[in-house]
Amino acid sequence: MRSMDTGDDAIGTAAAAAYNYSGPVSDREGTRARVSPHMQAGLFSETKAQVMNILPEIVEAQQELQSMRRWMDAHPELGFQKKETGEFIAKTLAGWGIEVHRGLQSGFDLTNIDPSPNEIVGTEQRGPFLLICEHAGKAIPAFLSDLGIEHSEMERHIAYDIGAEAVARNLSGVLKAPLHIQRYSRLVIDCNRPFEAIDSIPEVSDGTTIPMNAGLSDFERRLRYEKIHEPYHLSIAAALDRLLDDNLRPILLAIHSFTPVLRHTGAQRKCELGLLFNRDDRFANTMFAEVRAKYPDIQVALNEPYTVDDLSDYAIPVHGEQRGLPHVLIEIRNDLISDEVGQSRWAEIIASTTQAAANRLCQGGSWSWPEPFHSI
Repeated sequence: MRSMDTGDDAIGTAAAAAYNYSGPVSDREGTRARVSPHMQAGLFSETKAQVMNILPEIVEAQQELQSMRRWMDAHPELGFQKKETGEFIAKTLAGWGIEVHRGLQSGFDLTNIDPSPNEIVGTEQRGPFLLICEHAGKAIPAFLSDLGIEHSEMERHIAYDIGAEAVARNLSGVLKAPLHIQRYSRLVIDCNRPFEAIDSIPEVSDGTTIPMNAGLSDFERRLRYEKIHEPYHLSIAAALDRLLDDNLRPILLAIHSFTPVLRHTGAQRKCELGLLFNRDDRFANTMFAEVRAKYPDIQVALNEPYTVDDLSDYAIPVHGEQRGLPHVLIEIRNDLISDEVGQSRWAEIIASTTQAAANRLCQGGSWSWPEPFHSI
């Protein structure tokens, strides 16, 4: 329906329809007549009076409603999250004395055009390792559009772990191990953070502001967690349960990459390979020794460029430590794995050193792990 400039567009659909109607109508005696232009005003007035009798509050507020409609027309918002419009409406309703609950109507969801959070490679493979790659993907749910950032930002380390997925896929083939790949950008939700972590949905990442992450309610944050984070980790947990039910205790390898230079500080990282742990350092230390022996030119370090803890990490504390499984979080500097040659080379390095570490630690070449470590 077109908008009328008569000042009565807020009266209601019925009045507007009557005003524009020029077809036959029935009179009181049941005879049929066509409404002439000068009769339209009378019909409109009668309909307007009927609406006024039903909804007098709307008539009284028609100028304010018109003003609201014109404000919204002048302030269009895209990206499915009409935050400015929502705040405008909320303030207006509050001004009328109506209680407003913010955030409760967030419709975040994954649609049929969005990928599943979890992709599993090598489901039938039964080697002694289970691989995960929590920051592999850079997908954004359709609901969130482009997160309000330039496309070029999605090619940076803030959006995903550059090269990590390719290395993990190569490793899966070499080690004959299943691999769980997480498909969504860490800017949507970081699947290696607990829900309570401040940066699980970052508002700013390495100098880049993420508008669609700003000021989210706890409810909005919870929706992303439930739709993406939980399904991914439930799948990993189910895979581990099946292996443990078969009396197989896999070694958990989490594959990541890191940037050589941080934009917001200019800090440079000389380390090429980081082997990270929290409470249980046994596999990381053993692998460290193997890297030093087999590849003396590689700059390898323990717990660099990050450390693992319960507040800023999820996979190692939950899937590794709580289950008492051998584990290590592997960080490779991303300029070394930005092409296929580097990705293939580093997959071979990781494969040879993890296998050697496993052989040293596992008793008699079996899957048994000496003195299982339990953090809880």
